[in-house]
Amino acid sequence: MSTTSRPPVRPELDGCVAKLDRAEEIFKGLYEEIRAHPEFQQFELILRPNEDHSYSVLVARPHTLPRLDWGIRLGEVVHDVRSSLDQLVAVLVVEAGARVATNHQFPICDDPDRWSKEVNDRHRLESVDAAHVTTIEAAQPYKRSGFRSLAAVRDLSNTDKHRVIPALRINLQGRPSIANPSWVVPATVSHVRIPDLPPILEEGAELARLNLSWLHGIDQTDGRIHLPDGTKPDMDLQLKAAVGFGTAEGEPVLMQEVQAAISDCRLLLARF
Repeated sequence: MSTTSRPPVRPELDGCVAKLDRAEEIFKGLYEEIRAHPEFQQFELILRPNEDHSYSVLVARPHTLPRLDWGIRLGEVVHDVRSSLDQLVAVLVVEAGARVATNHQFPICDDPDRWSKEVNDRHRLESVDAAHVTTIEAAQPYKRSGFRSLAAVRDLSNTDKHRVIPALRINLQGRPSIANPSWVVPATVSHVRIPDLPPILEEGAELARLNLSWLHGIDQTDGRIHLPDGTKPDMDLQLKAAVGFGTAEGEPVLMQEVQAAISDCRLLLARF
């Protein structure tokens, strides 16, 4: 994992930078620990017959359970990133000669209507210089020049307020690929149906349906095995997935997005 860039920031924002430094420190430790546990990203693939044995179902079984402490530590990361942005607003309010109040907050919006509500109705940037408001709006996720990663920080931060952020296995493949399953299992495969997979891979996820004719009495001298009647072997394969984290909105967030948010916030601070 590369270190995020550190553009120069004026001294008044040193507290904001310190928050990002702490976020990056925790993130690096979490990232390295996840890398040290690749089994979390792997599944064993189990082949099971359906109830009437008309076809077989390939399902996923994870090797390990999610780590609760990973979500706790990611919550600390997003808290520091989020509070860095809120502290930026506080500095701008004070510099405008006003007093910081509970309504002041760095808005993170997905569309112009939400921006208008946060700024005009909820007064998130009250007293902040108009030029700074323009700069903050330009950084919004809905803007072409904005930082999409800020939306991930907002969603994770909102989730962390109410529960531990769950660690998830994220599907990056769309649908699994099965290379000639008749080579893997002692059966003749007449049909394979492979569905699109959801973005979050959970235990028991159906990866494929296969019509199989099991082969019995196979000569072992050619390297294949003889199966007793009624035996249904497992397919000991692995499906690799990326580690991500869940939000209350239901959208999974990858580690790379959190790292991008730290870097983007450093770039944002340098604009003031």
